[in-house]
Amino acid sequence: MNIENLIDNYLKKKKEQDDKDHSEYSGLISASMLGQCHRRQFYAIKKIEQTNPPDDRTFRVFACGNVFHQFIQDIAKKEIVCQEEVVFKDSLVSVRCDLLTDTEIYEFKSMHSKGFWYMQDELKKGKSILEIKPDHCLQLGLGAITFNRKIANLVYVSKDDLCIKQFTLNVNELAPLVYKELLLVKTMLAVGVLPPPEPRLYSKDRECSYCNFRDRCKTEREV
Repeated sequence: MNIENLIDNYLKKKKEQDDKDHSEYSGLISASMLGQCHRRQFYAIKKIEQTNPPDDRTFRVFACGNVFHQFIQDIAKKEIVCQEEVVFKDSLVSVRCDLLTDTEIYEFKSMHSKGFWYMQDELKKGKSILEIKPDHCLQLGLGAITFNRKIANLVYVSKDDLCIKQFTLNVNELAPLVYKELLLVKTMLAVGVLPPPEPRLYSKDRECSYCNFRDRCKTEREV
């Protein structure tokens, strides 16, 4: 028995089932994609077939993140009254939050220790978490607005040593940024024309290398 193959096959089957279970989300704006390249959002919302789907390693990375999320959620449920993995959808957006209490919303982000300590260095240089991780802040902001929570927490977890960095963000400050991004995406969808490729989070080469549509994008860019 090859354990690696066993895990890879399990994760592939789980992904296939998840895709079937969430097929009704087609056409909705995903909170987790806010702040990313608008072309990538367009492809995803329109359910365009991916030319560069996640590979086995990427599935394992996601699975590791889920393990850490569940670890934190299990502890939280023993200590406080809360709900985990709460989902909301309407005719416009699809929002999922990691943890909800009566007054607060929490979004957990696990990351490699190298990225975690790089973030710490950027904070020491005076950058805000909104400058470092604008997409995560927009996701949290939309969640806070959707679930009507005034206290919004963004929690980063280093997967190598379980170091934690928590940010409590001002929802009133996030709201205008969230509404601006939603308007941009809604306008893009209403126009119905493929938007230009424009990485917004990292350098072009780095962000494009993560994109599940990069080959399609390159082809359509050259047409």
